Amino acid sequence: MKRFYFIFFILLSIKIIAAEGLISHNKQLYLSAKYHIIPPYSTLGGNVEVAYVNRVFMGLDFGGGINYKDWDSEMGWGFSLGKQIKPNDWLQVIPGGSIGCWILFDFYSSGGFYYYNEEHDKYYYEGGHGEIDISVVFGGPFIKLLFGKNKFFAEFSQRFLFGSNMGENKGSLVAYQAMLGFTYIHTSSKKVNYLQ
Repeated sequence: MKRFYFIFFILLSIKIIAAEGLISHNKQLYLSAKYHIIPPYSTLGGNVEVAYVNRVFMGLDFGGGINYKDWDSEMGWGFSLGKQIKPNDWLQVIPGGSIGCWILFDFYSSGGFYYYNEEHDKYYYEGGHGEIDISVVFGGPFIKLLFGKNKFFAEFSQRFLFGSNMGENKGSLVAYQAMLGFTYIHTSSKKVNYLQ
């Protein structure tokens, strides 16, 4: 699966670059800060990304997060390649693929038991010991939706990441990320042809 996705990502990259020719009409610097809006990292999770946009989107992002309720956490980085589509002046759509390395930590307890406390009217967990499941994901498809005009945009992005669970429950894994944040795009109108 990982080998198949890597080959798919390379072929997609060649197709996008060949189709667009990297001929610049408006070179753009993309800066974005986003917040994870779904569990398990929605309590304290974020992502920072910088990219060069020239109809072709080429970005590098770093992110991480932690859920303070059970201390599940993640961290990672990735390179993204996509295509910039502008249906109108207020919307930009950027579909593409990401490749990199994200590590997911799942903390849980095993060997214990729950019991009910009538005085406090709630369940408690007792005994057992802590366990950590570690998963590693390497890349997958994404789509970004940017709403706004000129330099400032609200962004909603989604990404699927494929990988493996390295812990007790070994096997393939698909992780989903949904992020919401703000994006700044600086545009330079100088025309450059990289194919000459």
